[in-house]
Amino acid sequence: MKNYGLKRIQKSAFIGYLTRSRLSSLVVDVRAIVVDDNLKIFPLCDIDYRGMISIGKEYIEEQREKVVFY
Repeated sequence: MKNYGLKRIQKSAFIGYLTRSRLSSLVVDVRAIVVDDNLKIFPLCDIDYRGMISIGKEYIEEQREKVVFY
């Protein structure tokens, strides 16, 4: 999801703007890897996206240390 420029807003929720062609590409990529799980995509129009209400602290993704294998 992050490779598509989407921002993580919860542990398993992302949000962002995608063109129709980019969304189609994302769907193709996700279908190739999601087998025994479930993924929901909710397209929002610009008005709904701009009208989003956020309550509470913003989700901060944990920074993971880069592991180097020798």
